[in-house]
Amino acid sequence: METLAALIARDGKLTPPEAAGWTLRLAQRINDQHQQGLVHGNVSAYTLLIEKRSPHGKGMLVDSPRQAEASFFSPERASSGQLSQGDDTWALAVLFFYALTGQFPFQVNSAIDIARAVALGTPKVARYGFNDPALQSLFDRALARDASKRMSRTADLIQAVQQWVSDPSIAGIEPLEDDDEDAPTMMIQSVSLGSPQQLPSPQAPLPAPSAPMPAPRPAAGAPAPAPAPPPPSPLAPPAPFGGASALPPVPQPPLAPPAANAPPLNPRQAPTLLAVRPEPGEAPSPFSKKTLTTLWVAWALLTFGGAAVEYVVLSR
Repeated sequence: METLAALIARDGKLTPPEAAGWTLRLAQRINDQHQQGLVHGNVSAYTLLIEKRSPHGKGMLVDSPRQAEASFFSPERASSGQLSQGDDTWALAVLFFYALTGQFPFQVNSAIDIARAVALGTPKVARYGFNDPALQSLFDRALARDASKRMSRTADLIQAVQQWVSDPSIAGIEPLEDDDEDAPTMMIQSVSLGSPQQLPSPQAPLPAPSAPMPAPRPAAGAPAPAPAPPPPSPLAPPAPFGGASALPPVPQPPLAPPAANAPPLNPRQAPTLLAVRPEPGEAPSPFSKKTLTTLWVAWALLTFGGAAVEYVVLSR
């Protein structure tokens, strides 16, 4: 099976009975959906799959992976982006014109050009060899610029095509079959029949949690990459910046060597240090040992009073 657009691009336009037959089959299928309050929104020659040119062959309406073609847009959809059942009817009339002539009624490159093209009026089918006032009247009503004068119901288009075609087997042709389970057709719910309906914006599915990507395998002959370090424990304190110590070590000036002829230093002549060298991990004291002893005695006198004085006297 192939799309109607692909068949016409390869073999050319269809005969009037073929074009009418495929249009009727597709229009009846869309009309059944409209009676349920639904809108298709992507009716075109790219969503109609056919098995052969004869409309009595197998056909199917499917969703096309490509975007909706602007050539099948109604002026209302082109200007506002809204969908309606009337837009589906417009697209069916464009498909009928395309199948009959091999050309689109309005040659446009984007949705912006549709209003300008429709303002020029409905194209004349006589340019394509159809000297048929009834066919021209059909397209004048189905593709009218004024929406109030347009044939906006799909049932009206079906009736007009059935009255135009002279072959009874085509006028009474059956609608398209149901979609395959593998390729269901998406229909959009409509609030009111024939009124513009803004498409609801689909909710984007939440992304499924992805599994961690496996590490790439090294090429043959290449050294294996070093294993990644384990993640730090949440209870462990953060490592200081720059390694084991957060602050760089303060450079100390080198000690001056003793003079060669200097006399040995007498311990009695050594200067008295005012600060006691603290133990590792202990803060240096700002007081000397004598000062600390005096402070301790004063504290004892104030605290224990006479008992402390007697203890001091007796201890001496």
